[in-house]
This record gives sequence, structure tokens and C-alpha cells, in this order.
Amino acid sequence: MSWWGKFELPEKQPKVWALGERIIAIMRARDEYCLWNIETDTANSDAIIVSDTLNPELLDNRCLTRHLHANPPAGILVRPRLADRSVVARPAATLRVPPFQEGRVLVSTPLWFHAITADDTNILADIPFRRPSDSWFGPSTRVGEICYAKYTDARLPHEVLQHRAHRAITPITIINRNKRALVIERINVPVPLLKLYSNDADQLWTQPLIITRESDKATVVKVRMAKKPPAATGKMIEVAPPRIASEKPILIRSITSLFA
Repeated sequence: MSWWGKFELPEKQPKVWALGERIIAIMRARDEYCLWNIETDTANSDAIIVSDTLNPELLDNRCLTRHLHANPPAGILVRPRLADRSVVARPAATLRVPPFQEGRVLVSTPLWFHAITADDTNILADIPFRRPSDSWFGPSTRVGEICYAKYTDARLPHEVLQHRAHRAITPITIINRNKRALVIERINVPVPLLKLYSNDADQLWTQPLIITRESDKATVVKVRMAKKPPAATGKMIEVAPPRIASEKPILIRSITSLFA
């Protein structure tokens, strides 16, 4: 059973999403929704369990947000979303793409829990399952952007990349058409621009990225967002649009803005 989709909330009956000790719960009451966002520092790779049981000891105001809503609908829509900033992934070892060669890596990034009312009038939650650390990414303190840079990895396709319910995988193809080798220690993945897909096994994937370094511009790369979901991963359906709509499928970026 997927942890996302449409859920009915009988009055005073909480719906609970648990990732180990990490808990998000929503309850409908008269003229309001109640949200519990109970975080933990304990990291794990457990599945997200959906239930109707919330430990009474956790029902305290320290973890509670109340959303006022006249005649709140019984239904809510929950879906995964990609992060609201770019995410920096660091390969286990430095990657080197020789001149006129290409390679492919898989990057895992954290997901957000996004819930709205069935009538689409109220956002009840837009919170990460595991909040990543903030990080500055760029060649200097003046040039760059604030990203997320925790709980990330980048692996080659033949390596084991575990599918986890609270993370999505982005396939990235890197093409080096330049006579100089391309050395990669970190990759800045623009996940707010990407669509999110699910396959038959409820595994979450994003649009693939194709990053090309042209022969005549050693310091510039083109970032293309593929129009189709990843291949060879089962039948895909779109579960969430990009956070930031982009009319340009190709972005021109400096190398230091992607691989600083």
C-alpha cells in the first residue's frame, strides 16, 4: 500500500505516517485540522507505515499545529514532493569523466510530506521526513546558492542504491565533449525543477538529467531535463509536478554552479 494518495479522516480519528520513530499525524476535528510533526535524530531506512493509531503520550501541544477550517472536508490528499531547494550529492569517491567520454550516476535525495484538503483550499503540511542540513554551494561566499547537503549519495548504476520510501532517485548522465577531463567531487541537483514519478513497486524517481560539457566551452555546461521518466524501471506515473515550473528544458550553467 502506498503511503500517499487520498485518505478519509473520520472526525477525531487520527491518520498516522510513521518512519521508525519519525511521526506525522493529521486529525480532523470540528472546524479544524490538527497536525503532529514529531521529529527524531535517529536515521533508518524503514518503510513508511500508515495507521490510525497515535500514542496518547505524543498528543501534546509542543508538537501540535492547528489549521482552522470551517466545515473541514473529511478527505485529504497526500503526496510526496521533492525538496524545495537544490540538493548537493557527494560521491563516495571523486568521479572523473575523461575527454570525449560519458558516464551515468544515480543520486538519492530526500522527500517532503505534502498534504492538502480534498477541496484543495488548504495546505496542511509541506515538511521533510528527514530535514537535510543547509549548505552554501558555489565557488565563493558571494557567488552560489543555499542548498541542502545531508543524507545524500551518488552511485554508479551497477552499485547498490537502496530504494527508501522517503527518498527519490535521479538518474544523471554526464557527457564530456571537451579535451579536458571533468572532475566531480560534488553534484548540485536542481530537484525543484523536476517531476516526480512512481513505478509499479511504489519506488520514486525523478526526470533524468543530461549534463553536457561542450568542446568549445570548458567552463560551461548544458543541463537538460528529459521529457520522459526513467526507462527500465517499470511503468511510471507522475505523482507530483515540479515545485518550480520552467519553460526552458535546457539550462546553461557554469561548471562551478554544478560541480563546485
